[in-house]
Amino acid sequence: MGKRCRLCGGKLRNGICTECGMDNRKTDEKYSRHAEKNASAEHIHEAEYTTAEKKTKSNSVRNQFVSKKQTQHSEVKNIKVIFYGAAVLLVLAALFLSKDNSEADLELNTEVQEEVFDMSVENAEQEVQFPVIAQWENTLESGLYVVGVDIPAGEYTITAPPGSIFQTYNNPQYEDEHVSFGKAPSGIEEVKNIPLYEGTLVRVSGSNMRFFSWDAEVENLTERVENPLTNQVQIIGKAVAGRDFAAGTYDIEAVGEKEGTFTYSYKDKIQMSIWLKPMQTEGNLYTSVYYRNVVLPEGTQIDTGDMTVMLVPSKGIVSEDYASFYENTISQQEDL
Repeated sequence: MGKRCRLCGGKLRNGICTECGMDNRKTDEKYSRHAEKNASAEHIHEAEYTTAEKKTKSNSVRNQFVSKKQTQHSEVKNIKVIFYGAAVLLVLAALFLSKDNSEADLELNTEVQEEVFDMSVENAEQEVQFPVIAQWENTLESGLYVVGVDIPAGEYTITAPPGSIFQTYNNPQYEDEHVSFGKAPSGIEEVKNIPLYEGTLVRVSGSNMRFFSWDAEVENLTERVENPLTNQVQIIGKAVAGRDFAAGTYDIEAVGEKEGTFTYSYKDKIQMSIWLKPMQTEGNLYTSVYYRNVVLPEGTQIDTGDMTVMLVPSKGIVSEDYASFYENTISQQEDL
């Protein structure tokens, strides 16, 4: 193995170190110390260089760490911005959807309420059918009239000439009315707020009795049906329905030259009388010639006295069940 440099251990070429350049041919102690000093300085320089390099590397690493930390902080900051931005967008979207849903719910609730209201109104209309009311006025002659057929139900003001009589039977809500009209100031010329209910029987005695109502149930009026009777019958004195003439509904007309009282009675149901005078005779101007819509069931007894009357079939009838016409009428004597 060849010789090595005494200083650094490097290879020698012609006694000179190929690495540190020391001349190993010289042996003097002074040269050796100088060489060693130079070598030591070089090694110190190398050490300082190494330390500086390490420091530089350390600073570089620290700078890289700081830069990385700053980058991470920036990334975290960006992430926070993105997060908060997304949160705001979600809140806005939720509010928008909530508003749409609220409007949709409101529209739906409105539609449902309208539908429920329409159904309620429809059910109410089906359950309670209010009658159509209107103004109604008519002047009636002496006779019998049925509320709901000849007169619409309602509240009435009634006026009549002196000597006239207004009477009700079978009133389902109030006591029967009985009004005798006369001349003012002591007599009654007009009555107001008279309620007439469907099914009530109204008796009019005297001519030209006026009925007026603001709230008459005109839509509920039922028309009379055609009278099956066609033959007129003249009666003087006494007669019985079903024996002397056909039972049915008649207009009683005074004929001949005498006026008088027409009386009829049916079992214990009804007994009435009315004063009639022929049209051509003189006398009370308000005495009627006719008595309309008189129902004479089989067995009804009539008495005309000395007066001659004509039984004329009425234009229309309520029913052919004549016996039931007076079923609820109070048994009493009535002078008409």
